[in-house]
Amino acid sequence: MTKRAALSFVAEIDEAELAVRLMETAIGYKRPVGQTKPAAVILDEAMEALGGDSMFRFGLMARRAIDYFRECVEKGQRPS
Repeated sequence: MTKRAALSFVAEIDEAELAVRLMETAIGYKRPVGQTKPAAVILDEAMEALGGDSMFRFGLMARRAIDYFRECVEKGQRPS
């Protein structure tokens, strides 16, 4: 796989989806059963329920992870 192709995969990572998955792992957040809401909507609803500070941290963690993956690809390294 070329570096360009790898970067395009990283660019396609949905920041909101990654943030929701981080919430699921870190605090046991459960998505509503049977609902297929977009991750951005779930993130907004969780922000209202949990408070903005918590959601800011999950969004920031997702953004930082995506940036890290991009940096690894640009340097030709595997994420550790």
